[in-house]
Amino acid sequence: MAALVALAASAQGPAAVQAQNKAAYESQALDGGADAVRLFYFTHGETPQDTQEFVNMIRTTAAIQRIFPYAAQRTIALRGTPDEIALAEWLFSRLDKPADPQTARTATYEFPQPSGGVEAVRVFYFTHDETPEDLQRMISLIRTTADIQRIYPYVTRRAIALRGSAAQIALAEWLFGELDKDVTPQTKRTEAYERLAAGGRSDAVRLFFFARNETPHDLQEIIQLIRTTADIQRMAPYGPRRAIALRGTPAQIALAEWLFGKLSTPPSEVQR
Repeated sequence: MAALVALAASAQGPAAVQAQNKAAYESQALDGGADAVRLFYFTHGETPQDTQEFVNMIRTTAAIQRIFPYAAQRTIALRGTPDEIALAEWLFSRLDKPADPQTARTATYEFPQPSGGVEAVRVFYFTHDETPEDLQRMISLIRTTADIQRIYPYVTRRAIALRGSAAQIALAEWLFGELDKDVTPQTKRTEAYERLAAGGRSDAVRLFFFARNETPHDLQEIIQLIRTTADIQRMAPYGPRRAIALRGTPAQIALAEWLFGKLSTPPSEVQR
């Protein structure tokens, strides 16, 4: 700890390399492998809450447990394998910059697994002044629909970082692309996505967009009705776009689509 404090204060140390906003230190791990230490220096007036949020995001996405903030200097110290540190550096480079809706684009990264496989990492940037609550709603929707557990927001940049298999990330990208749009004008519509589920089964995903002014309470009631009637458990609302995301078998989705058609019709137009 004393060595880290000294490194944070001076940005120097054995084998340390001072970059624009990070300091690097390499050491030998107990098992003989490589072990890397980094200090990240924030440069845009981040608050202690921002720093802690970034720590939580790195811990969730890169699975680095040895990470701690030093709020007095807006600094984060972390230690892990070279692959873990490389991912943390990439995330830091993407998020230690001012938020700019005009240039915000989905950032992509491939993370090598110890088993030899590769997981996909993405950073999604919101572009329509979403609130912190909206970011949490999007996270809940993606977690429920795409089964992605390693997902965390960075509210200061209106961004979400997530990591999962190629199939999980592809679905998350589709969901985000459909929902990160203007609220109005909006018409009643359904957007479809097909994916291959485990065991080769067909797995269907739908987004239902409501044209009327359904409230968050209305969306929750519709979710409960479809969940009870169609036996679909993977459902989540996104209130800012008056939308519901759901995933299930083709038969379950067919019934949900029929219910959506009936429930989204104005009462004055309903025929017995």
